[in-house]
Amino acid sequence: MSSPNYRHLAEEQSYQLELEPDQWARLDYQREGNVLHLNHTIVPPSLRGKGAAAMLLEFALKDIDEQGLMINPVCTYVQSYFCLLYTSDAADE
Repeated sequence: MSSPNYRHLAEEQSYQLELEPDQWARLDYQREGNVLHLNHTIVPPSLRGKGAAAMLLEFALKDIDEQGLMINPVCTYVQSYFCLLYTSDAADE
C-alpha cells in the first residue's frame, strides 16, 4: 500500500482519500451555513477493512475543525465512529 493521498474538493462537496492508484474513498457532504452534513462514506471494495474510512474521516474532521465549522453526522458510518470514540473515551476514565 502506498502512502495516502488526501484531497478536499469543495466544489463537489467531497473529501477523498487515495490509497491505491485510482482507488478513491469518499466522504460526501452538504454545506448549510457553518454546518457540514456528512451524508455518505463510500469505500471501494478493494480498500475495505484497511481503515480507509476512519483515515478519511479523521482527515475531514481536522479540516472541518480548522475551518471552525460544525458537523451533522448523517452517515451511519460517521455516527458509529463517534459512538465508538465516545465509548472508548468513557472506558478509559
